[in-house]
Amino acid sequence: MSTAERFWSKVEKTDNCWIWKGSIDVDGRGRFKLGGGNRSAHRVSWMLIHGELPKGMCVCHRCDNPKCVKPAHLFLGTHLDNMRDMAEKGRRKGIAVRIGSAHGMAVINEEQAKQVKYGSFKRGELTALAKRWKINTDVIYQIRAGQNWRHV
Repeated sequence: MSTAERFWSKVEKTDNCWIWKGSIDVDGRGRFKLGGGNRSAHRVSWMLIHGELPKGMCVCHRCDNPKCVKPAHLFLGTHLDNMRDMAEKGRRKGIAVRIGSAHGMAVINEEQAKQVKYGSFKRGELTALAKRWKINTDVIYQIRAGQNWRHV
């Protein structure tokens, strides 16, 4: 039996959600054995339809049903996107999603992030900026690539 056949045999397709009928973890999410380990069923569903997940991306639920594996109910997002989605939908009361300088681990502020993101720099200047602000150069390049401080 192929991976896809084995996976979809554990799914009950209803008019709305497609419910995972296999193993469930303590949070109510489906688990599926794949490649010598257990994976979240909703992630496997995404991969069967769309291919491998881009690095650093999460598979999130539009329907907020942890047992749902219906591809149309799933979307890709970062961990921050997923936390923001949970907070906006009231699923995690008390969690405040803090971004930018409001984040407890922020070392720079929005103006500095804008300077990095939109500024024109010569070779070596970004490294010098990172040293001056006492941040890792990786953070600088993540800001430039739009992976960090995306809201500025």
